[in-house]
Amino acid sequence: MSLSSGKTGGSGRYTEPPYIKTAVKLLFFRGITVTKYAKYRKPIAGNEKWEYVGDEYLKVPTREYLEVVKVK
Repeated sequence: MSLSSGKTGGSGRYTEPPYIKTAVKLLFFRGITVTKYAKYRKPIAGNEKWEYVGDEYLKVPTREYLEVVKVK
């Protein structure tokens, strides 16, 4: 991909290139927090005890950032 120097954006994010007229890589980082929950259910008929069904995982993006690094 080729970009002109200066601010570049398209999806609402941009970064200032620290290097001019130099080959660079644009790295995109995304942090995700995963929380594990135990899932239970109570049968409609039968005994009144809760029974374990399985685990469920909730994934929430916590932060995103761009980084420009010089190509070696």
